[in-house]
Amino acid sequence: MNEQALQDAYTLFSQKGYNGSFDEFVELIYSNPDALTDSYTLFTEGGYAGSFEDFSALMGVKKKDETEIDMVSELETGTSQPRELSRNQRLNIAAQPEKDTWVERTFGKNELTDFFGDMYRAWKTGGGQAQSVDDALKVFAAGANISDDNLQQYIDAVQNMESFAPSEEMQDFSRIYQAEGKGIKGFIKGILANPTAAIQVATSSLRAMLNPASIGAGAAGAGAGAAVGTAGGIFAPITSSVGAGVGTIMGMTGALETGLSFTEFLKEELNKKGLDFSDDNIRTVLEDEEAMGNITRRTLARGGAISTISALTGGLAMGVGANVGRNVAVNLGTKAGQIASGATGLGIQAIGGGTGEAVARAIADQEMDAAEIGFEAIGEIASPTIIGTIAGMGKVPKYKVNNEEVSEQFIQDIIKNSKNYLELDAINLEIVDSPLIENELQLKKKQLLDELTMENSLTPKEREAATPQDIQDLVSLQNLYDNAKKDKTLAGQKKAAKYKEQFENKLNAIQEPSTEKVDAQKPAPDGETVGAGDTQQQPITGETPSEPITDSTKQAEEVTTETETQESEVAEQTVQETSTKVGNFDVVIDNNKIVSITQEGKEVSTPSKNKVVKELLDQGDITLDETATNVVGITTPSELTSKIIESSTNPKEVASELQQYREKRKTADANELKLIHDPQQYLDVKLTEEDFINYFDKADLDPNIRRYWIDKNAAPLDGTAETIVSEISNLSTTIEGEQVSIETGKWIEGLKEFIVENPTKNPDWLKGGKPLVEVDLEEKFTELTGLKHTPFNVQAVIDAPTQQELQERADIQESKRIDEEQRQAEAQGFVEKKAPKEKPTPPKKTIKKPEVEPDSPEAINQKALKKIEKPFNRITEKSLDTNLDNFTAKVKNQLTQRGVSTEMIRNTPLYRVDQALGLDNSTVVAETFVSPIVEVYSDFNKEQRRGNREAQKAEDLITYEGVSDTKKKLGIGRNQNEVTKDLYEIRLYQLAREHASNPDSEKSPNPVRLANFTADEAVAGRVLREEDGKILKELLKKHVKDNNINPDTMYQSLKPSQKQALKILDKLNAELEPKIIEVNKRNGFPTEVIKDYSHRVVLMSPAEQTVSLDKKTKQFLNVDAATKFTRTDELKPIDFDPILSYTRGSQETNIEYTMKAEVDRIQDLLTQLYNKYKKGNKGQENAALALNNAIKEILRITYIRSFMDNSALGVQAKREAERMGYRVLLGSVPRMGAELIGNAAMLITQSPEVIQNSYGKYGKISFDITAQGKEDYIRILENLRSGEVSKLGSLIGTADTKYADPGNFLNLSETRKAARMQGPVQQKMSLIKKYGGKQTYAVINKVSDLLMSAGDKVIARPLWISKFAEQFKANVKKYNNEDIDLSVEDFKKIANENSPYLSAKYKKARTEATRNADRTIAEFVTSGNPLNAIIKNVRRKGEDAKNFYRVINSFMANFNLNEYATARFAIGAMLKSGEISKPHAYKLLAGVLARMSSYVILYRTFSNYFDEVFLGAPEEEEEEDVSQVVQRQLIGSIATLMFRGGLGNIPALPVNFGIEYFNKNYLEYLRDGGEYDAYDDSIVYSLIAQDDFIDKSLPEIAVPILAGPYGPLARTLIRGSELAVRAKTRKTQDARDRAKEELEDRITFELLGQLGLIPFYKDRRRARLKIRFQDSGKKTISRSELRRLDPDLYKRLYD
Repeated sequence: MNEQALQDAYTLFSQKGYNGSFDEFVELIYSNPDALTDSYTLFTEGGYAGSFEDFSALMGVKKKDETEIDMVSELETGTSQPRELSRNQRLNIAAQPEKDTWVERTFGKNELTDFFGDMYRAWKTGGGQAQSVDDALKVFAAGANISDDNLQQYIDAVQNMESFAPSEEMQDFSRIYQAEGKGIKGFIKGILANPTAAIQVATSSLRAMLNPASIGAGAAGAGAGAAVGTAGGIFAPITSSVGAGVGTIMGMTGALETGLSFTEFLKEELNKKGLDFSDDNIRTVLEDEEAMGNITRRTLARGGAISTISALTGGLAMGVGANVGRNVAVNLGTKAGQIASGATGLGIQAIGGGTGEAVARAIADQEMDAAEIGFEAIGEIASPTIIGTIAGMGKVPKYKVNNEEVSEQFIQDIIKNSKNYLELDAINLEIVDSPLIENELQLKKKQLLDELTMENSLTPKEREAATPQDIQDLVSLQNLYDNAKKDKTLAGQKKAAKYKEQFENKLNAIQEPSTEKVDAQKPAPDGETVGAGDTQQQPITGETPSEPITDSTKQAEEVTTETETQESEVAEQTVQETSTKVGNFDVVIDNNKIVSITQEGKEVSTPSKNKVVKELLDQGDITLDETATNVVGITTPSELTSKIIESSTNPKEVASELQQYREKRKTADANELKLIHDPQQYLDVKLTEEDFINYFDKADLDPNIRRYWIDKNAAPLDGTAETIVSEISNLSTTIEGEQVSIETGKWIEGLKEFIVENPTKNPDWLKGGKPLVEVDLEEKFTELTGLKHTPFNVQAVIDAPTQQELQERADIQESKRIDEEQRQAEAQGFVEKKAPKEKPTPPKKTIKKPEVEPDSPEAINQKALKKIEKPFNRITEKSLDTNLDNFTAKVKNQLTQRGVSTEMIRNTPLYRVDQALGLDNSTVVAETFVSPIVEVYSDFNKEQRRGNREAQKAEDLITYEGVSDTKKKLGIGRNQNEVTKDLYEIRLYQLAREHASNPDSEKSPNPVRLANFTADEAVAGRVLREEDGKILKELLKKHVKDNNINPDTMYQSLKPSQKQALKILDKLNAELEPKIIEVNKRNGFPTEVIKDYSHRVVLMSPAEQTVSLDKKTKQFLNVDAATKFTRTDELKPIDFDPILSYTRGSQETNIEYTMKAEVDRIQDLLTQLYNKYKKGNKGQENAALALNNAIKEILRITYIRSFMDNSALGVQAKREAERMGYRVLLGSVPRMGAELIGNAAMLITQSPEVIQNSYGKYGKISFDITAQGKEDYIRILENLRSGEVSKLGSLIGTADTKYADPGNFLNLSETRKAARMQGPVQQKMSLIKKYGGKQTYAVINKVSDLLMSAGDKVIARPLWISKFAEQFKANVKKYNNEDIDLSVEDFKKIANENSPYLSAKYKKARTEATRNADRTIAEFVTSGNPLNAIIKNVRRKGEDAKNFYRVINSFMANFNLNEYATARFAIGAMLKSGEISKPHAYKLLAGVLARMSSYVILYRTFSNYFDEVFLGAPEEEEEEDVSQVVQRQLIGSIATLMFRGGLGNIPALPVNFGIEYFNKNYLEYLRDGGEYDAYDDSIVYSLIAQDDFIDKSLPEIAVPILAGPYGPLARTLIRGSELAVRAKTRKTQDARDRAKEELEDRITFELLGQLGLIPFYKDRRRARLKIRFQDSGKKTISRSELRRLDPDLYKRLYD
């Protein structure tokens, strides 16, 4: 193809009247032989002498290859037909080898992998069916009018659906079924012989249901069903819920069955005619009215019957199931009711599925097929009832104002009566499950914001004259103008001109008021429709207001007046046109845009213009703005496109977006065309006679409209429009991952214009039909460049060199010129020449290159972006789709709409973010975006910890004043009220001194006013306590004289301990001052220095705290503009705790000082990354956007969690109860031993030198338990900027284990209670706790914490030091070419901050070594840094319900999720070179499997020995076969990694249950063929065991799932309540005594243990239970023994 020849041909066509774009012309040439011939004729008339064949080759149009011709003819003759299968590929299956899936290929073929391979194959088969449904429905709806492209897509989809080979089990079923005569008997025998075939069908059916048409129909059905259900009167909450469920089922099942049935019946008609499945033959059937009548009748009958009966039985399942559930719940409890309800529902639905198939076959004139009917029943179990039930759940709306619950009317009154946007926006309104009220609020906000924006745009004089109604009228006209302006049709532009004139008339009327009434010219009815719809359909938040409509001349005059003294701006506005020569062409450039290109005053050809444009761009004669559009707050591709259209000044950016959009439109399928508002969506619409009368003026219409557009059987247009608009909205969610709202009225307006322009339904696609977005991009391109938006010009701008490239080119040319001059000068030394006459050297074209400091954020980001290119260039849409977590992420995205890639990142520990993006064996993304913020968070923790440590010393001086050393060691201090009073007095002195030092500053008010105001608020009960108010009044009475406090006099009255504490606090506060100055300097603010400054903590209500924290969070993340560190002069109640005053002030200062600059840099880098890869493939764009979303989410969570107030007693008690739950389950000596050896297995991944030095050379550092030794270890990690200080810093953490959610946020309210006065009751409680209870609890729980964490820390603490030393040594050799070997002394110098290795010289070597050591520790014991967390599990403020789910979903799962991430990384490294070697990868995976597999074996072995030797428990009578146990644990570990993956506890329930089901039924060889026992024989830990419903009560099943860390206590309470009832109600005295004895002995012990009052509780409880159930005069045997000794008795007892 010759691009220039195509351009010339396009020019010739255009001169003859062709109005299409270049791209459309190219498509026409390639697809239309007549157009190619016409083009050849025009070329020959212009002098072209080549043949037609030569011209075709020149244009890039080639003859079909002979092989292609053979293939076509073969299809036409029917010799190559696709094989015929039924629509579910279930029957008449010829025997063929089963094709292995990736499961068998990866893990080898055995019973386990074959099962899951079949499931995968079934899922893919269902996917093929799902893909065909949409295309089939298009063909079914369009009939003979279907386009060629859509028809070919349908054929491809059907062939793809039929390409999936059936499993061996399905083939065997088919063989048996046919051999038995295809009856019910054959079906049953086939299923019994191949039970997994039924599971495959259910899996396939579920996947087939997940297609856009079914989901869209289901959503529409849910709405309709709910609406019908509301007619239920007082039962409306129930009937609407069931109605929604029924509607969902009808919609989803109907769409699926209709699509599949249409294909089935279409192929039957083709077979009748002896035709194959090709496009021409399909068109033959589509144009045959009789054939299509049969197909349509049978398709609709079948789809309708199945969907209706499915819906009825689905609704019956919900209704009857609910009734059964309620009846059971009355007798057996809620959980039993739920289970009974679900079981009943499934049974009814299976019956309904089979009935629906039978009825459908009868209606559709098909013979009864037992297999089809049976499989439909099985498939129904996987039907959308679950989805429908969820969709139909009745939700009760909730409303809160400033966190206080209010009524709906209260909220509506606020919305209705609000007159000011800023006031309304400042109110914290929370609306849950009430979309109408939420929509009403957003509409009101938009209205007020528009009014505020409009008012601000007026001159002071206009604002004074305008009434509120005037402002509203102007806003209305502005909106109408904006909407009309977007409409590029002639009618749209006329409307825009009309609204502009009305706006200006209104504005003039305001400016020149008169006694006459001014006609505001209210919009005409058609305008009202557009405007009203725009403001009512979709709430707009955060939208940039439109520019007011004003006269352009007047605007220019105003600007000139305002800026006449600013010479540079005036000069820029008055740039004159400049002329230049490019070859023989004259070019006029104005304001950096090309105005014209001529030759001797005449217009030049398109090829010549293209040549000139390219040269101008290549030479830099037109400078292109390279400012990238800011993507902060942008979450979807369409939002970015709108932002570029609205505000971009970068031509390359606009050109790239336009090119991508055109490509997208060119390759889009029908659904995507609808999504981008292509006029194709109008072609399938039909009008009723009533619609025609209502919407059109018949007088001026083309008569063809009635013929082509009206159908007496059509549905009303309003309903059709709503359906299509809803479909487009649903498509937007499916295709783009975002919800797009389209106004129904606007859509109808577009349809009307389309009908008028295309009366015969045969639009000239070459003359228009572009989406408005494409038109806007084209106009933006021309606006910025002055060029036409031809494909050539667009590509030329994209390819134009950047400013940096132009500068580099100029530098090279200059270097060559200097070299040449030097060469000539040297040559003249040997050959004497007459010097030529010097020619004036033309000025060298240079481009000013901005200076960038080497260590500036810009320079760092330039390097980082270059570093990230290589891995990011590997990302494709396919690589993300084949990611292991893609399926679960897609499912979750259906609920959250965050985006699939974002969900994959949220499911992964952030230090492994690369693998979430499909980058195997890579850590580049994590090191570029995650590690830097982890390091600055470590800096923040370091500054805060050290300051808090000193502040604690100050508080201890007050707390332990006059207390003996013994009491001090026991933590017994002075009376709390005395301590609080002394602290309040220190704070009062600080405020008095500050006021005296700054007498003229309003920022340092009289402390008497502050204290009095705070005391009054406390006594009134609004802040603090009444006792606090009274003590403040007492202190004021002591120190105030003449309404003032003399700080010198007051200081003399302070006690020595107070003065010492004050000295420490003064030093700490003074250290904050330079940090505050630096922070303000970075933000461009001056600092008002306040002498003797100390931070004031303002006391706020919970609602005020939320608003304040939200504002600070937005400023920290640059969502809102930064504000300087200062204080207001407003009088507010403040806290008088001087320790809190310092710690809170230091926290706010340090997080800004240490983190803000790096957080800003990372956010800028994320923006640059997205701007770079939005031009890449879809996978790269999604990955960049997802990374942006995830990093900002974790930063937002971290900031809020650090500052949120968790001091409430209930919050503290809940967190302590969680910690106790972990202690009860994990605080065990045998478990610690098993954990230690399991972790040691991971040491195979490390070199012998690292292992040896961990416990030899560097052992002293890690195991020094002195106070100084502990501090040194922490300081080593802090000074090396490790992110794992909280994980490794102390030998004993607080309930610290790799199984627990670390939650290591630096939250002051969780680490220290603020000083407060106590009432009499509190004082007595504190006294009791102080003497005995507190110390006992602390010691016992320290022991438990040690047992929990020792197995991790004995390995991890020394390993970190040794690993760092190894890596640092290698890095220093690599980067500094020095040989070093760190010693213990070197590490001490690092702790003391006087080591040369902390200098900038070793920064790179040091940083890489620290990151490597941190990553190693995370692999061994998980990361303890909140910024490395699994985002989905991190709790948030204000999300109580979600937080409860997060707690139970992640309970004890943290380790498994991280183990899965490590195993994934290892497998990726086996397949691809990168971060680690293949041998290391094999060791890493082996270590993971060894640790996972060995734990249970080791724990059982150690616990049996420990219980017998130390706790007197009886010896176990049974000895298990160790080899079988090892086999079970290894298989279980592999199955967990393969099938649970990154799932939490709740979604893993069916996975683990399924694995155990398979174990029970197919893995008998793991237990010597014996009966399955859930306790002895399980291979994975399933919260619901196979025999739970036999052995356990319903509460016992539910508690482990729903209670999470509170489970042990909950189980004990349940058991205690049962025994209490038995002790009173049992018939025999013996039974009552047994219940009472167990209650007193066992339950009392367990309650004390779970309250943290019994040391070694877990081990002692286990031994006590063994003793309790040992021989008691009667010989007892275990269930497993009975199963082996007497199987018949076992079955009678337990089956």
